[in-house]
Amino acid sequence: MIFAAEPFMRFTLCFRLWVGLGLAGLSVSLAAAEGLLLGLRTEGNKIVAMTTTVAAGSTVREVARLPVSPDQRLSDVFQFPDGTIGSLWTSTARNAGKRALLRRLGSAVQVVDTGATDVSGVSAPYAVSSIVVPPDGAALALVSHYSDTPPFFLADVSVESGQVTVLRTYALNPAARFANLARCLDGTIYATSMAQQWDTRLVRIDAGTRAVESLPELHFDNRSLKNDVWDLACAPTGQLYALADPTLSGTNSLYQVDPSTGALRLVQAFDATKMVFLR
Repeated sequence: MIFAAEPFMRFTLCFRLWVGLGLAGLSVSLAAAEGLLLGLRTEGNKIVAMTTTVAAGSTVREVARLPVSPDQRLSDVFQFPDGTIGSLWTSTARNAGKRALLRRLGSAVQVVDTGATDVSGVSAPYAVSSIVVPPDGAALALVSHYSDTPPFFLADVSVESGQVTVLRTYALNPAARFANLARCLDGTIYATSMAQQWDTRLVRIDAGTRAVESLPELHFDNRSLKNDVWDLACAPTGQLYALADPTLSGTNSLYQVDPSTGALRLVQAFDATKMVFLR
C-alpha cells in the first residue's frame, strides 16, 4: 500500500541566512573547518531556524520563524545532493492516510519553500523516521510506526521521487528504538539505539553491507544517557556531534561525541532538535 503525506500548510515565505563567519577566539580543540551548522526546532506552530559556526565563542543566530501545521512532526533535516536544504516531516494525525513528506527549503544563502515530495512505498501505519542523504547514491532511512516506536527497518529512499524500498532482509533488533542517522564524509553511518536492557548507545551501519555494529553507550560526566539524543551530525572534519540535554535543563546543547568511548563533551548551547552541517 502506497501512501503520501498529510497535506502540509503551504506557505510562500523566504528568508536569508546572514551568517557571521568570524573565527576569532577558536580553541585548540575546535577546528575552524567545522563549517556552518543549521539547526531546526518546532515551537508551537512555528519552525525556528538557527545557525552557528561551531567555534569557541561563536554566536548562535536565529534566522527565521516559519509556520508549520500542528499535526506535523519534524523528523530530520539534511541536504539534497544538489546542496539544497531538505526536511523530513511525519504526520501525527491518527487517521492520516499520508504520513511522510520531504520538503525543500532552499539554500544557506536563501531559504525558500520550493515545494515538497510525498514519500511513497511504505504501508500505513508506518513512516520514514530518519534519513541520511549522501552526495551521490541512494539515501538510507529508518522506517517505523509513525509514533516512532519499534520495530524499525532500514530502507533505501530516492530523494527525487520519494520512493521507499524497505530492506527487510537486514534485520534490526525488534525490541530496540533506532534514530538519528548521520553520515560522515568517509561514508561511515552512525545512529543511536535504545532498549530496555541498555541506555542510549551508538551504532555504526556499514554503508555497503548494511551490517549494524553496536558501539559504547553514550555518557556525559561519567553518567550514561537515560534519554536519547535529539540528533547526530558529522562535521566536514569527521568529528561526530550530538544534540542533547543530559542534565535535563530544558535546553539542548551541542556535544562532541567520541564514538570509541561514547563520551560527550560540551561545546556550546544550541537549542535545536535537528541539525545538519552544510556543504
